[in-house]
Amino acid sequence: ALPASAFFLPAPRAPRRTGPAVASTATADAGAAVNFALRGMSITLSAEITAYGKALLQPEDVRELSQLCRTGANAATVVVTDPVLLQGVVQEQQTVRGEFPGPKPVLYRPNLLGRAPAPAPAPAAAQLSVLKALGDAQGAAEAAAAAAAAGPAQEGGVEGALKTAALYKANGVILPVPLELLSVGASVAVGAEALAGLEALGKATKELGLCVVPELVALTPEIKAACALTDEAQAGEILTQVQKACGCGAILVSASATQLGGDKVAPAPVRKSVCVLGEVAVLWGRDLLKPNVKELETRGYAGALLSAKSLPPSIGLLDMGRYWSAALQMCRSKRSEKFEARFLVNLQGELGGDKPDAWNEYMQMAHETGLNGAQDMNEDSDGLDESNGDFKGF
Repeated sequence: ALPASAFFLPAPRAPRRTGPAVASTATADAGAAVNFALRGMSITLSAEITAYGKALLQPEDVRELSQLCRTGANAATVVVTDPVLLQGVVQEQQTVRGEFPGPKPVLYRPNLLGRAPAPAPAPAAAQLSVLKALGDAQGAAEAAAAAAAAGPAQEGGVEGALKTAALYKANGVILPVPLELLSVGASVAVGAEALAGLEALGKATKELGLCVVPELVALTPEIKAACALTDEAQAGEILTQVQKACGCGAILVSASATQLGGDKVAPAPVRKSVCVLGEVAVLWGRDLLKPNVKELETRGYAGALLSAKSLPPSIGLLDMGRYWSAALQMCRSKRSEKFEARFLVNLQGELGGDKPDAWNEYMQMAHETGLNGAQDMNEDSDGLDESNGDFKGF
């Protein structure tokens, strides 16, 4: 295992003259690549992929999934939730460096808070202790040493997540920041303490050559309700505080807090200085992806992260890539918002979710027909056969 100083602490003696410059350049390159990818003429779309906790994956499936995210879905960034998937995706993306389309930035998003629907306030206190530990060199060293000893596929909280992202050469890492610790629903003292921890976190990621994307999370129903009551100025102040504290170029607002700011997520100057992303996590089968993306765009979000929660159930890696390809194309299309109805037949009807050949046939059919042909399955179901002379009167 590598020593803790390789991850969080500067070399105590005679560091190589090129070390700081290399780390600084790597961080700048990673941040610039992510920020460039997340901004566009219209809202950008990123796809989240997951291994559902599996320990072993077929390497060829991982490579094809990564390729589909780049070519089929044309995702702005590829967000990965599992270390076992992260390594293969990063390696596959780097195989097209210097080509067109080139590699997509890869962000690691570990599941540090469990993302339960309504967790107790305890995770917020735990996260605060983590942020405080990051500000304490000794605490960070001990935590990083434990994470390093655990091996490359293991995580040890925030420190383990940073170590995993750096080990597999991801562009950056998405880490949760509970709004309970900031200005929303928190005292000034707690907010200041959390921001100090964020500053230490920003420094740690820079030493590792990573960019950090803070994820604003509302852990309790009270804070979720408070998000809807904030105005543009209040939301802009929160985003500005987080940006200045950790030196980030992008901030993700989780699905639990996307109502932050009301009609606009933040004033225009704030949205210009920091790339604000919104998470889309909807129940699959109800054709809610595109409406939610459009709502985020209307409210001033620069990008949307399509969460793995929106994926069909029991889906494999290859079908995950094909689904995101179809879904992201649909979200960019001017045609129908309803493309999931055909897929619903596959998972809930007689085909079943355990027959990949039938699933792939349905995916291909939906794509070739223009993603359901801009029609709802319930429309024009009058049983007329125009080829045999049937017609409908005015």
